[in-house]
Amino acid sequence: MKNNILSLVFLLTSLVAVSQQKISGVVVAADNNQPLAFVNILINNNPKLGTVSDIDGKFELESKETISILSFSYVGYEKKEISYSGEKRVNVALTSSKVALNEVVVYASENPANRIIKEVIKNKDKNNPERLTSFTYRSYNKTTFDFKESNKKEIDTNSISKFLKGGHFFMMESVSDRKFLFPNTSEEVVIATRVSGFKHPNFASLASDLQPFSFYNDIITLFDIHYLNPIANGSLKKYNFRLEEEFYTGVDTVFVISYQPKKEKNIEGLKGILHINSKDYAVQNVTATPFEKGKIDLTIQQKYQYIDNHWFPEQLNYVLETTSEEEKAIGIIANGRSYISQVVLEPVLQKKDFSIEKIRMAEGAAYKDSLFWKANRQEELNLKEKITFKVIDSLGEEIKLDNILHLGQKLTDGKIPLGKIDLDLTKTLKYNRHEGFRLGTGITTSETFSKKIMLGAFAGYGLRDHEWKYGGFSQYEFSKKNDIRLGIAYQTELNEIGAHGLKDSQQKGLNIRNYLALYMDQIQNYSTYFTFRLWRYTTWKVKGDFYNVKPQYDYTFQDQNQSIQNYKNAQVSVLMRWAPNEKIIQSFNRRIAIASSEPIFTFYFANGFKGFQESSLAYQKFEASVEQTFFTKNFGNTHYRLEAGSITKNVPLGLLFTGEGSFVEKYPYFIKDAFQTMQLYEFVSDQYAHLFMHHNFGSLLFKTKKFQPSISIHHNMGWGNLKDTNLHLDFPFITKEKLFVESGLQIDNILKTNYLNIGYLGIGGSAFYRYGAYALPEFKDNIALKLSVTFTIK
Repeated sequence: MKNNILSLVFLLTSLVAVSQQKISGVVVAADNNQPLAFVNILINNNPKLGTVSDIDGKFELESKETISILSFSYVGYEKKEISYSGEKRVNVALTSSKVALNEVVVYASENPANRIIKEVIKNKDKNNPERLTSFTYRSYNKTTFDFKESNKKEIDTNSISKFLKGGHFFMMESVSDRKFLFPNTSEEVVIATRVSGFKHPNFASLASDLQPFSFYNDIITLFDIHYLNPIANGSLKKYNFRLEEEFYTGVDTVFVISYQPKKEKNIEGLKGILHINSKDYAVQNVTATPFEKGKIDLTIQQKYQYIDNHWFPEQLNYVLETTSEEEKAIGIIANGRSYISQVVLEPVLQKKDFSIEKIRMAEGAAYKDSLFWKANRQEELNLKEKITFKVIDSLGEEIKLDNILHLGQKLTDGKIPLGKIDLDLTKTLKYNRHEGFRLGTGITTSETFSKKIMLGAFAGYGLRDHEWKYGGFSQYEFSKKNDIRLGIAYQTELNEIGAHGLKDSQQKGLNIRNYLALYMDQIQNYSTYFTFRLWRYTTWKVKGDFYNVKPQYDYTFQDQNQSIQNYKNAQVSVLMRWAPNEKIIQSFNRRIAIASSEPIFTFYFANGFKGFQESSLAYQKFEASVEQTFFTKNFGNTHYRLEAGSITKNVPLGLLFTGEGSFVEKYPYFIKDAFQTMQLYEFVSDQYAHLFMHHNFGSLLFKTKKFQPSISIHHNMGWGNLKDTNLHLDFPFITKEKLFVESGLQIDNILKTNYLNIGYLGIGGSAFYRYGAYALPEFKDNIALKLSVTFTIK
C-alpha cells in the first residue's frame, strides 16, 4: 500500500509538471542589448494567453496549454515569432521598426484610443495613488552608470575594459521606507545606502530622484521642464493617440496605446506607450520620454500592480543619457531602477508621526551588512555589479574618494577644509563699487573640531577705500532637528544703505545686486542672535544689535535741531519666514530646502532703543513680503513678489528704505525682484509698497527646431512716502508718493552654446520701459536694456 501511494503521488506530480509549462527569459533591444520593458508576449498568438515583460525586460510564462509559438510585440519594434520546443529559458532580441511611431491615422468614426483615454482621464483621481488617505512602502533602488559613445553604442575599448574589468563605471544602491499622508505630507527615510568607491557615503539614489512617483499629475516635471501629461485634462486636443494592440489578462483587457504631441501644437510634450487596464481604466504600465530631445535624454518607465482594490506603483525605472553631435564625444548612460514592496494602503497616520525632512538618512545607513542587503535586494547582484563594487571600491580607497567628496561638499558651501578649520572663500575675494576688490580671508571651525560649537573670524582690505574690515563670531547648536542655535558676533564692516531687514536676509551669498552697491555705512557692530524652527515650515531669528555708524558718503541728519553724521543705534529684531510645504531634504550632511509652488511669507520687526549705550534712536520698523512661483498648464511660469514696510519715527538715511533700483549703465544685468529702469538710490522712503510680476511663457509662443527662445513679460510697480524730507541733507534723492511703473519684455536663449555636453548656456536680453508719473523727459532715458544668462538642457 505504501509503495502504491508513493507511485500515485509521483504520477500525479509528473502529470502536473507536464501540464504546467513554465518559461522565463529576457527581452532586449537588438541594437544596444538594453532590456525592453512592457513587451507583449503571447502564447500561440492567443490574446487571452500571455504576459508582459517587466521593467528589466524579464518575463515568466506558465500555461496548461501546449506551447508551440511565442510571439513578442512592442511598439516601435518588429514583431517576432519563435517556435517553442520545450526550453525553460528563452532570451529574445527585437529589432527596431522602420515604421514611424504614432503616425496619424484617419478613422471613419471616433478614434478608439481617444475613447479609452477619455475613460482614463475620468478615472484619474480614483486611480492616483497620491489621492489615497495614506500609504507606506519599502523601496529598493539601484542605479548604474556606464560610458557610451554619441551614437548610443557602449564603449568597448581595451583601455576602458581593462580598467573596469567588465564592471560598470559607477553604481549605487539603497533601501528606503516611505510614508505618506494626504494631501502632501511625506517622509522617506534611507535606511541603507551603498555607493561604489565610498566607505562613508552620505547620499543615496531614490525612486523619485528624476521622475514623479505616479503618472497622474497634469504636469510631469523632468529636469525643471514642465511637460503636459498625455492623460491630463484637455490632452486630447494636444496629443495624437493610436491603439496599437490589445490583449487579455484574466478577465480584463489591456489596451496598448502610443502617443505623441500633435504637430501643430506648440507644447512641451512627451511621447511613449501607455498600457491601460480595463479594470478602472487605470495605467498599468507607461513609458515616457521628451518629444524634443536635449543634451540630456531621459526616459521613464513605471509599472503598477493592483493591490487592495487600488492600483499602486510596483516598479519605477529611468534611463538617462547625455547626447552630443560630436562624433568622438564620450557620454554617460545611467540606469536607475526602483522596486516597491511591503505596501500598506491607508494605515492610520498623523502629521506628528512625520519629521521635518521629507527625505533623510537614518543613522548608520552606510554601514549595513551583507545579510541586510541579501534580505532587501530584489535579486542577487549579477557578476557585472559585483565586479563594479570590487573594482571601484579598491579605486576609491586608493585615491581617497571620500576625501574628494568631502572637499566637493565644502566647496559648494564656499569653503576649503583644512582639518579642524575651514577656509571661508566668501571672505577671500569680494567686490562692490565702494571699496572695489577686497582681499582677505576667513576661517571657521569644522565639524571635526566640534559638532555643536562653531567659531569663526575674517579680515579683509579694500583696495579702493583703503580700509580694513574684520570680525568674528561663536555659535552653539542646541538642536539640529529644530535648527536651534545661539550665537554672538562682532564686526567692523560695511553695510549698504537701505540693506536692513528683509533686504539684509535676502542679499546673502553670490547675489549680483551686492556688486552694484555704492553708498555704504561703516559699522562697528556687536550682536547676539537666536534661531529656531517653530512648527514644520516656520523659521525664526531673534537678534539684538548695537551699532556705531559712520556714513561713507556726504550726508547730514537733522534730529531735534542737531546736525548728526555719525550715530549709535541699539535695536532688537525678529525675522520670521513661513514656507508652506517646503521640501526639506537631508543629504550630504546638510539640509537642502526646495520651495514649493505655494506662497512664501516673510515678516520683519525691529525696535530701536534710545538711551542704551548712548543710542539716539527710538523707532519701530515693520516689513512683510509674500512671493510665489507657480506653473499653469498651457500658459507657463508665473512669479510675483509683493513687499511693504513702514518706519514709525524719523531715522538716518542708512535705516530708511532705498536701494530697490538696479539701473547702472556700466552694469546692464537683469536683477530679479528689482526695478530695472530705476537708479539704485533714486528714491528714499519711510513707507513703501512694491509689486514685481514676471511671467515666462517658455517656448509656448514661438519655437522652431533650431531656435527656441524663452519669452517673458514683466510688470513692476512701486509707491513710497517720506514724512520729513527736510531732515536729510547733502544727499540727492526724490520720493515716490505717486505710482512708479515700468514694464518689460525679456527673451532668453537668443544665443546658445554647448556646455560640457550636458546642456546649453543661453544668452538673452530684455528691454524695460519706464512710464507714468516718474517718466523721464527724454524717451531714451526711460529705456533700460539688460543682459541675462540661463542654463537649459535643450
